[in-house]
Amino acid sequence: MSESLNMLTEDELRTLAADMEEQKILTNDMLGEDWETTVAVFMPLAYGLLEEVQAEQIGIIYQYFDKAIGNVGKHPLFDSCCLLHVSQVDTLIQYCEEFKATGYRPAPALTADQKRIQVLKRALMEACNTISEQNDKLEIENFGPVSEYSVYLAVAASEFGYAQKGDSAFDLYSIQ
Repeated sequence: MSESLNMLTEDELRTLAADMEEQKILTNDMLGEDWETTVAVFMPLAYGLLEEVQAEQIGIIYQYFDKAIGNVGKHPLFDSCCLLHVSQVDTLIQYCEEFKATGYRPAPALTADQKRIQVLKRALMEACNTISEQNDKLEIENFGPVSEYSVYLAVAASEFGYAQKGDSAFDLYSIQ
């Protein structure tokens, strides 16, 4: 199960608000006051999720429609759910109102893997465009392909601020 009561970042809250306004998410509020329906729709509640977290900390119970595993009457059935901390509900509502007014969907923050891909793409482009020039300048032909690869990654990573300009070696997994 993927239940958690972690605090969402500002970017995650903005994305959640946009997804709610685009009707990608079912919340317990959409089900009304009937607790039995809420428990039937969000299965982890029936299996003791509320014993693991303090109920007064839960602001909203939600899940993305595409994670439904079936139906309970006219409602989707979920084998997982997300819990929004009560202290973040007002901020989420504010972001929903902003999204309604502007239609602006924030770009999600890049994950470490997305940053790695960004660096790799730039490194490949750098290698394709300037391989002979770089080989002459840095004399990396003498150090073999592993060193050459590392140098190109360092050049690309420095352009995105993930490495210092002039670094001669770089490991993608140092990006956090």
